[in-house]
Amino acid sequence: MNGQSASFRLDAPAGDWVITPKPPSLDPAITYNAYGFTNDNTSSLRHVKFELDDAAKIAPGRVLIQEWDEKRQQDIDVVLSLDAFERMGQDPRNCP
Repeated sequence: MNGQSASFRLDAPAGDWVITPKPPSLDPAITYNAYGFTNDNTSSLRHVKFELDDAAKIAPGRVLIQEWDEKRQQDIDVVLSLDAFERMGQDPRNCP
C-alpha cells in the first residue's frame, strides 16, 4: 500500500479505525508508542513515540515521525507537512 496515507484521532477513531486495546485517558507522564498494521499484515507502518507535550509541535496538516540520527545514535523527532509525508510514502525505500 505504498503511497497512501490515512489519519485518525487517537482519542476518537472513526470509520474502520480501531485502537486495541481501547486507549485510556492519555497521561502526560507516559511516553506512548504507536504502530499500525492491517489485519492480514499486508501493510504496516513505522512506530512513533510521543508524549502529550509533543502535540504542541504538530499543527493541523503536519505529521510527527522519528528518524534515526547516526551521530546521536537515537531517533529524533521530525515534523513534516502532510504533502512531504505522503511523498515519502511514494518511495518504497521508506516503507517497512
